Parts: sequence; C-alpha cells; structure tokens
Amino acid sequence: RHGTLNFLNDNVYMVLSIPASAFSADHDGDGLLSLTEFAQHRKELIQAVTNNIVLSDKAGAISLQDVLVSPVTPHDDPKAPASQIVVMGRFSLAEQQGTLHFEVGLFGLQLIDQVIEITASNKLKNRQQVFELSPKSKAAKLTV
Repeated sequence: RHGTLNFLNDNVYMVLSIPASAFSADHDGDGLLSLTEFAQHRKELIQAVTNNIVLSDKAGAISLQDVLVSPVTPHDDPKAPASQIVVMGRFSLAEQQGTLHFEVGLFGLQLIDQVIEITASNKLKNRQQVFELSPKSKAAKLTV
C-alpha cells in the first residue's frame, strides 16, 4: 500500500500499488483479480485510475498520461490472482499554476487496504515529502 511521485523537470512520474478490491472488475468477489478478470477489464481499470487519481493546481486537474496497469502476482505462481495492481503514469507540469494537490479515490475493502503511504521526491531540489491518504483524507498538498 505504497506509492511514489517523482518530480523530474516538467513531469511527475507516479507509481502506486492499489488493492484489487478497489476495482469493480472482481466478479467472483474474492478480493483478487484473476488474470482473466484483469485482461477483460484492463480498459475499465485504466479509466478508473484516470478518474480517481488526480494531480491538480489552481487551474484544475492535470491529465494523467501514459497510464500502465499491471497485476502483482507471486513470483513462484505467476498465474495466481492478484491482490494488488501496480499503476504507473505521468503528469506533465509544463504549464503548472501554483500549489499542487494529489488525490486518490481508490481504496480496498479490507482495513489494511484503506491507507496508501506516498513518498513524493524532487531530487533536483533535494526535497522529499511522505504522507498518507485514506478514504477519510483522500488528498494532500504537495510541498516538494
């Protein structure tokens, strides 16, 4: 239940681990996504990510680009259902206006899946910020 936001030049590169139960693609209700469920709903997963993970400034939402989703399966059983989905994407800050806010609206059903710890880093400015998001506190002001 972790994630990173890496600021580099005019981009923010994002990697998040989202619980499979946060998505409506789990047809059998086991809290996991089988490879079949994942393959059948890849487009819907990407749409859910772009609708529920938002970086914004005073001008509004900044579009999430180059979105990739990948199921996390055990190394010794790559065909096993996934409990987590890794989400990667990029936000372009070419025309950033003011303070940035990051919001996540995808949380799992289990208590352990209700908190995501995010580390935001800007190595060029030698800054780092660690914060947690949850259903009760979905957004954070970025200070990096």
